[in-house]
Amino acid sequence: MTAYLIADTNVHDAENYERYKELARPIAEHYGGEYLARGGELRVDDDDLWLPSRLVIIAFPDMAAVGAFLDSEAYAPVKALRREFADSTVAVVDGGAPADLSVPTTARRIEVQRAIAADPTTIFDVLRHPQGHVDIDASGMLMSATGDAAGAVGDRFTVHMDRDSLRDVDLGEYDVEVVMAVFEPDREIAWTIDGVMQPPMGHVYGYRLEPIEGGTIVTSYYDWSNLHEQYEPIVAIFPVVSEQHLRGTLGILARAVAPGMARPAVDTA
Repeated sequence: MTAYLIADTNVHDAENYERYKELARPIAEHYGGEYLARGGELRVDDDDLWLPSRLVIIAFPDMAAVGAFLDSEAYAPVKALRREFADSTVAVVDGGAPADLSVPTTARRIEVQRAIAADPTTIFDVLRHPQGHVDIDASGMLMSATGDAAGAVGDRFTVHMDRDSLRDVDLGEYDVEVVMAVFEPDREIAWTIDGVMQPPMGHVYGYRLEPIEGGTIVTSYYDWSNLHEQYEPIVAIFPVVSEQHLRGTLGILARAVAPGMARPAVDTA
């Protein structure tokens, strides 16, 4: 059932309260929240119990999702800002039919392709090395990496992250473990993430390599169809990287392994 968070707020420090608004929204959206009203014009027909001041209404997939948001470590310091710069009443009500915030399992995957003027061995070597992930990242989140190159399923290395480039959820600087899930030399490589969110979410990043005349068709994919059930209430935040980021990463990969080389003339998705 959809759950609605309703907040009535009397702001007494408008300038500083803007900071709260900037920080709160991406965290709410991370937990599946959808803003339906935010300080809009009010019509009050009856005020026997209370006279509202500034109403905010946020729809969440269910009560568990809104509870996770309100009790999250990320929101705790932001909540303190709200309490410092405004007086509020916050209530949550369980609604009726679920809001259309879910994503069908069959749609939980994105793929993009690019023809690159380099052989599969050269490309695979970049993808199995920790620094290779950093060098070709188009999202701006991967800062550096440590560990040995992957050589088999189950191998791990550490990537040092900073999500500031996306400005969606403030996790600060943090580390994730890249865990190899598929390792077929010169054909396919894929990994899951073991990081801040526990248990691991279960989403997978990967590449398939198909040799062609003059190079390789590289398919980059991101799949969250096996998302851990604990994260179903916040499935609306996926994909956590966009199709544009995947395409950008393929462009940087092409520049890294085939600088100045023309793209092979084949049709790609």
